[in-house]
Amino acid sequence: MIGQTLGLYHIVEKIGVGGMGEVYCAHDHQLDSHVALKVLPPGTTADETARKLFRKEALALAKLNHPNIETVFEFSTQDEKDFLAMELIPGSSLREGLKQRPRAGGAAFRLGNTIRQRIGCGSQTRPSASRSQIIRTKGG
Repeated sequence: MIGQTLGLYHIVEKIGVGGMGEVYCAHDHQLDSHVALKVLPPGTTADETARKLFRKEALALAKLNHPNIETVFEFSTQDEKDFLAMELIPGSSLREGLKQRPRAGGAAFRLGNTIRQRIGCGSQTRPSASRSQIIRTKGG
């Protein structure tokens, strides 16, 4: 996928893999900015259940407005590839954050509070794997 273009987005690098797809850093040529581009894995477009779940996730995320949830820019299909363009959040995955940060004191409290806020936002999507959850860096 690296080097390919989907819609307005030129794929620069792979930044993660989750249960619903692969996530790439992509450059939006129209707005001259970087976005996170989530793409269903190859061959998944034949699986209508996976495509419906992916669309449901996109619709649910698009309805939310919260500092701990990425903003959705576009949901589309090109060349039989479903993709979701959203805000690129600098930081590390929850899994990496749990490995690198101490679990005691203020850091653990802030991490728990972030998770609590995300869950309490009314999202109807299925729970995500820890590797696909991003922890914002300070000031991000």
